[in-house]
Amino acid sequence: MNTSGLARKFWIEPGMTVLSRDAPVESASLLLNSFDGIKLFEASAERVDGVIAFVRCKADVQGVVPGVLSAVLEDGLIWFASKEVVR
Repeated sequence: MNTSGLARKFWIEPGMTVLSRDAPVESASLLLNSFDGIKLFEASAERVDGVIAFVRCKADVQGVVPGVLSAVLEDGLIWFASKEVVR
């Protein structure tokens, strides 16, 4: 199973579990189509291998950090991405 270029840039590999927090519709669709073999969740009761949290500003980052840290495994990946759509 090949991992897409986007998944490689995020260091996400097949079999990993990834939580996507507050993804805009366009980004959620892109993530679903780019991460082959990856379990992508919008919510999870269990800790995951990685979290991609979408934010607008520094205050948003500060607000989601506690939830992100409790959602990701100790050695997991954390990415913050802009909610702004670039055209």
